[in-house]
Amino acid sequence: MKTRTQCLLLSVLLAALPAESLFAHEDTIIRLEGTQLIGLPQQYQPAELDVRAYRIRLRGHTKELSPWLKGLFDQPHKLEISASWYHDSSILPPYLLLRITPTGRNYSYEILVDMDAIRLIQAKKALRESDTVTTFIPIALSDFDISKAAPKAP
Repeated sequence: MKTRTQCLLLSVLLAALPAESLFAHEDTIIRLEGTQLIGLPQQYQPAELDVRAYRIRLRGHTKELSPWLKGLFDQPHKLEISASWYHDSSILPPYLLLRITPTGRNYSYEILVDMDAIRLIQAKKALRESDTVTTFIPIALSDFDISKAAPKAP
């Protein structure tokens, strides 16, 4: 009888929680069509990533990418883009995530950009050691802006 009451209480508590608290946060996939970033809300439009001219544009503000970031786009690579603007911004500002995987390599670079300030939040190298193990290596940024010089890639 005690177990039945506990199960009922747990069911009532889970039903009372907002649906978003039951699921892990998931980024929205952003498509790159030409230079246009497709999938961002109106508040971040116009939105562009021009990997040939090495610049990013959000909300009408344009910044050139740093020489270090330019180097990642110069080699053959796969580019995946995602974003989040609907999470708790007290933890992390709305962001754009660029995942650059050099062709034929077992690692990728993950570049996290603040979409409001158009500044680099974080950069790291994701080293895929096996199908189940990935090691993340932070890239030191100090007071680094996406438009300034940056540290050498590890």
